[in-house]
Amino acid sequence: MRFFGAQEYELISPLRSGRTWSSFVASAGGESLVELRVLDTDDLSETEQQQDLCRLQRLAIVEHPGLRKIIDLVSDHHPPFIVVERLNLVTADDADACGVQDCQRLFEALACAHRFGVVAGPFSSTDVRLRAAHDWILDLTDAPTKSNDESILPPEQRSGNACNSADSAGDVYSLSAILSQCVQALPDSGVTDRTSLLHLLARGMALAPEARPTAGQLAHELSDLAAADVRQQIRQRKQDSQLAGTMIPESSDEDLYSPTLAESASSAMTAPIPDQLGRFTLHERIGAGAAGTVYRATDCSNNENVAIKILNATVAQNPSMLRRFTREARLLAQVGSPYVARLLDANSDQGLHFLAIEFISGGTLSTVMRNSGRLAERKSLRLILDVVSALTVAHQQSIIHRDIKPENILLTTVGQLFLDTPEPSNPTGGDSGFNDAMPLAKLSDFGLARADSSSESMAVTQDGAILGTPLYMSPEQCRGTAADMRSDIYSVGATLFHMLAGRPPFLGDNPVTLMNAHCHDPVPSLRQLRAEISDGCIAVVEKCLAKNPDARYSDAAALLADLERLLHGEPTSMVLHPATPATDGLDVLEFPFSCDLSSSPGQLWPFISNTDRVNHALGLPTVSYTTRTDPARGVERFAESKVAGQKIVWQEHPYEWIEGRRLSVLREFSTGPFLWFMNIIEMQSISGGGTRVNQTLKVVPRNWFGGMLARFTLGRSTPKSFRRVYQQIDDWLSRPENAKSSADAFGTTAAMTATGRTRLSERLEHLTQRRIDPAVVETLRQFLEHAPDPEVARIRPLMFAERFQLPPKDVIDACLFAAKEGILTLLWDILCPSCRIPADVQETLATLKDHGYCPSCDLRYEIDFANSVELIFRSHPEIRTAETRTYCIGGPAFSAHVVAQTRLMPGERFEMELMLTEGSYRLRGPQLPFAVDVRVSAAAGVTRFELPLLRPPLPNSVPTLRHGNQVLTLFNNTTRELQVRLERTADRSMALTAAAAASMPVFREMFPHEVLAPGQIVSVTNITLLMAEICGANELYQSLGDGPAFGKIRTRLLAVDETIKSHGGAIVKIVGDGVLATFQNSESAIGAITALLSSASEPLPLRMALHRSSALVTTLNDRLDYFGEALHLLRTMLQMAEANELILTASVLPTGDQGTGIQHDALQIVPLECTLADTAMVAYRCRRV
Repeated sequence: MRFFGAQEYELISPLRSGRTWSSFVASAGGESLVELRVLDTDDLSETEQQQDLCRLQRLAIVEHPGLRKIIDLVSDHHPPFIVVERLNLVTADDADACGVQDCQRLFEALACAHRFGVVAGPFSSTDVRLRAAHDWILDLTDAPTKSNDESILPPEQRSGNACNSADSAGDVYSLSAILSQCVQALPDSGVTDRTSLLHLLARGMALAPEARPTAGQLAHELSDLAAADVRQQIRQRKQDSQLAGTMIPESSDEDLYSPTLAESASSAMTAPIPDQLGRFTLHERIGAGAAGTVYRATDCSNNENVAIKILNATVAQNPSMLRRFTREARLLAQVGSPYVARLLDANSDQGLHFLAIEFISGGTLSTVMRNSGRLAERKSLRLILDVVSALTVAHQQSIIHRDIKPENILLTTVGQLFLDTPEPSNPTGGDSGFNDAMPLAKLSDFGLARADSSSESMAVTQDGAILGTPLYMSPEQCRGTAADMRSDIYSVGATLFHMLAGRPPFLGDNPVTLMNAHCHDPVPSLRQLRAEISDGCIAVVEKCLAKNPDARYSDAAALLADLERLLHGEPTSMVLHPATPATDGLDVLEFPFSCDLSSSPGQLWPFISNTDRVNHALGLPTVSYTTRTDPARGVERFAESKVAGQKIVWQEHPYEWIEGRRLSVLREFSTGPFLWFMNIIEMQSISGGGTRVNQTLKVVPRNWFGGMLARFTLGRSTPKSFRRVYQQIDDWLSRPENAKSSADAFGTTAAMTATGRTRLSERLEHLTQRRIDPAVVETLRQFLEHAPDPEVARIRPLMFAERFQLPPKDVIDACLFAAKEGILTLLWDILCPSCRIPADVQETLATLKDHGYCPSCDLRYEIDFANSVELIFRSHPEIRTAETRTYCIGGPAFSAHVVAQTRLMPGERFEMELMLTEGSYRLRGPQLPFAVDVRVSAAAGVTRFELPLLRPPLPNSVPTLRHGNQVLTLFNNTTRELQVRLERTADRSMALTAAAAASMPVFREMFPHEVLAPGQIVSVTNITLLMAEICGANELYQSLGDGPAFGKIRTRLLAVDETIKSHGGAIVKIVGDGVLATFQNSESAIGAITALLSSASEPLPLRMALHRSSALVTTLNDRLDYFGEALHLLRTMLQMAEANELILTASVLPTGDQGTGIQHDALQIVPLECTLADTAMVAYRCRRV
């Protein structure tokens, strides 16, 4: 069978078959024997065939004696075939040991292949062969096949590793490993230093790819070692000749000098640019920049045009920068985005490092903008859409570009034609036949600025001079701080601004002036520069150019979504919230103002979001509220107030906020001078750690008087009042000692009379006599004397303890004693389980009902001692009268557990940009019949997620979010308006619940009258109950008689009572010869049990049962008592226990300990042999060790 290529080949006999080729011995022109390989097209996809042929085309143009030669390659034959020189079958596995010069030759051959873009990929020892004696070569003509010997595979390509892609660093590792095995057989004779050779090869086997030298570097170092070997041989021959009486000419070390890599690279930087680099023939120069010079070139392997960028010395001479850039560039090239200028090769030759990039013939956006000035809005958006599409791919790979500017945006031929085409008459129509999927622009130079982090979009010379101007750099890049994806967003915004306005956003005479402008100057108004630009487009640009990265789009995907909506005429994610009501042609008056504060947004938020305190500090009148329930819209809140004697009534829509960022409210008036009023507050971090509060007051006057009043009050006096309040808060925060004091951040003074102070001092003395911690007593004194009324009116003991860093138990005891002494008044907050805001306040448990009602949520709920009833305190009116008037409700401060709240119109899609920390959250709303749990993890997760709200998501369909910046897109695909909030699901550990109070011995002793009304039954969802009984009581009565026996039993029960009290528990009642006790938590109960389980010598041992569950609570014999299934289960468990033994259920144990033997310092806890009767509950037997 004959094949025709450069000459005629006739097949003689088959050799072997592989996965991709079948090999034959063939005669070339009837003279020499060659190896002919035919491509097996049946087993390969078209893509695999093209990849294999492309690799061989490159290899065919490589000329090096250490490489197996490709004689002929015929790709247009069917099937394609190649002809290679015929070799013997001796491989590295069969050959004798190789020396330093053999290693040098092989690494030179590999370096030559790398320069032409040929990567061997996974190869084995069979790829290192002998052409003849001592004629070692690399055979790279076979398709890369992973070796079975993992010892020669680089770690990143071994089984189980996530990264299996082949690269030049992997080739260096494999060849070093193969040659190391061959060198082991080399004698360390002194002529060739085997140890030094193995040391060099070991460097090629570094575990980290970036730590390995290149093949060229190893070849240079092996050349030095070979030169030393030659010098040693000359000296040895000289000594031998002197012994024989023969002279050998002198040779100096300079005659054998081989320049180092650094020297050759340095000299190459100053030498003229060669005509050929690797497989590329260079033609004319087509561009130059800070990073390097760009040439049009031809790829000799396929004759295609490419762009060759030769990197400058700053980048190319820094190995770590170069490796980092090459790694990121190749990563992006593998994605294969049509909007990215494709990287074809990253290589070096003749001391020059260069990139081979897809040749884009349309020029750069920079050239177009110089010639055309500004561009039409739609064309600008369409072009920048492609840039952001490329950036989206990069950000998904965690790659930051860092150098986005018009010079790095390349126009395709179609893109150039698109710009030359006149705008359509309908600006909202299509793009004159241009396909949206057809790339108009491509983004280039990925990874370069990241590699040269010292320069960003500038280049810094050796003497520190700045080349170029930072026209598009983000403020954080200008300051030299860490850049992230949002830095790219800023650069995109600056580029889009330039396209629309015909000039960059900031101008300056020098780079320093420009950088200062990026960091501090407000963004020029696009509206003033170009009036016809749409509001949506301006909003997108302004969001991109926000000084604070948190105020920008979180990544390119978020920006891409808004750009697509703009181009399709849809509202962007920045739909104004609250939604603006219809104006019926009336003018909307806007009064924006700002205030720079030194505190951070996180510090300011609890105060600025406390709308009740802010309104009081502003001097606004009190407000009364009512609610109505509308069948379609749900609960609506209405407010009424008097201003200058005039009654004003309005509907107050729900507040909308994102914690630490913004809050807003809309009020629609039925009477008064305004139709509606809107207040929007936004908080942005500024350089130096401070905050800029941007506030906008919007109003539609009802008449001319309303307009005049708005301009005078909202335009003048109101901003001054807000700034005064904000500055007062900021000044208070600037003094760290205020955090532990009772001073008021809003500047109000306490109203305590001299008589009240005297009574307070006298009654606090009684607390001191009860041995209450003096620090707690003094803190309580200062608080009652100086704290503002709203804080004195609702004292939460656990919050008080945390604020002033006091022991919680001491604070609770102090508050209970203070209530007994007439310093405080004891009250019960009835909390709504939905909004968690007190829906009612009761003075005693006796007035408590079994159900509560929250008018804000229009929700009736069952009262639960463990969750919905909280013990609070208020200053006693004889000490100080606390004002409880209302100035505003519904603000974020009333729902501190709610991270964000918004209203969504039907069909609206809203992007909620969050900064959630690790933990659990829940999305819910009064109109939603379901809740969605959201988990945020520090380890892994997504940063974007869209949640339709028509129906609950499928199980396990809500992904974990990664902590930091997240974008939660809410889509109201229902037919009604929805109010949605995202809540923290942390437990109510700061609430002293009725269940916890009832478990405290001090409370039960001091307030025995705090019981439910007769016949009233309330549930408690979680209560730890202990039942204990004295063993052998009957025998004791029989042996000692009733009187003596009862004395001993009473003494034992008193000791049990003291032990339970000392561990935070309380005796509920005595049951026969035992007790029923409650504890706030299981840990306290275990501590008490450890003390109660006595030694075997105890004459009156106990048996006990412990369980944590729900129960019912009522009043029996004028005391709170518990009953229900939990008590029945305890009695059953108690009968199973033996003396000095406890039976407990799994509900008491930590979740991770259930089902196994429990380790405890003093207790041995093992699973019970059987489950409890009539239940599937697992129980445990417990004894002292």
